[in-house]
Amino acid sequence: MARKHEAVSWLNQDLSLAEIAERMGVSIEKLMGYLFNQVGEGSIRRSDILFAISAETRMAVEAVKQEHGETDPWQIRRIVASQYPGVNGYEAWVYVTLSKPEVYLGDMYWYLYTLERFFHVYIQSALMKAYGTDWWRMGIPENIRAECAATRERDPEPAAEPYCYTTLIHIKEIMDRRWNLFSKVVAKGPASNKAEFLSGLTRLNQIRNRVMHASKGNPPGESDFRVVKEFMAFADLGNWTPDPRAKMLVESGELGPVQ
Repeated sequence: MARKHEAVSWLNQDLSLAEIAERMGVSIEKLMGYLFNQVGEGSIRRSDILFAISAETRMAVEAVKQEHGETDPWQIRRIVASQYPGVNGYEAWVYVTLSKPEVYLGDMYWYLYTLERFFHVYIQSALMKAYGTDWWRMGIPENIRAECAATRERDPEPAAEPYCYTTLIHIKEIMDRRWNLFSKVVAKGPASNKAEFLSGLTRLNQIRNRVMHASKGNPPGESDFRVVKEFMAFADLGNWTPDPRAKMLVESGELGPVQ
């Protein structure tokens, strides 16, 4: 295994950058070279690196920023290295560089987008298999059918079918009302904890709305991104009963590491 691929393998095991560097026997500077190479090749995202930075480094950087203000990343690196001997200065530089909304908001949007696509495609396919050509009336609750039809009617460039206007909250209600069907096809985690899965969809929708409505002045932060990533891990989309169309989203890498 090439070193750059080894670095990604360790990163996907939820180790900190310092732990990965130690296990690989390289400096953090060298490790970052491997990881940024893989960002360029599309194997990982910058946010994956951000969330692998240790809590000690984060606390040290935030303390320095509080004392000295939003100063230059290299200056923060030098201050951290001198005041916090147990913290790697280069890892501090990486944290300052990556802990910006333009890094995690962009990746968060992509995860939310692909999650919504997966659910939209998968639910329609499952209902078609269960109810055949009458899937829309038999599988979708009446109130959702009415809402989607009304939204489509107001759209100056309407989509091909009302189902295209389902939201994450609609998805939650559909799965809740048809849980006898979906509990047999979702992964073990969601199947054994319906309440956690459905509440996760509600939280996901709240974060999505904050991403899409920036004018309200309440943008999501890193903690919200953690919620999204934790939900993805819990939902375990790669282990839902295979559906040809939805499976393509996982195998293509659009969803990133979902295991």
